[in-house]
Amino acid sequence: MISRRDFFVTTAVGAAGVAIVEGQAPPPVQIPAEAAARYDWIMNKWGARFSEEQKAEIRRILIDNEKSLATMRAFALANGVEPAR
Repeated sequence: MISRRDFFVTTAVGAAGVAIVEGQAPPPVQIPAEAAARYDWIMNKWGARFSEEQKAEIRRILIDNEKSLATMRAFALANGVEPAR
């Protein structure tokens, strides 16, 4: 049985290999400023404990979280609005 993490790593490496074989460089990942600040804070505090793979995974998680946060921030909501019941 293959884990989700192994599946993701395998497909990501395969996709990067195809792009390189075809002569295309993989597109650079744009890191939002807030995600970069969180990543820097985490690395300053605990960076010595992580391997390079773990650091890449943390970066990926922060970028994904930032995408979700951008969607939530785009929803206009006043400060006094009560929660739905």
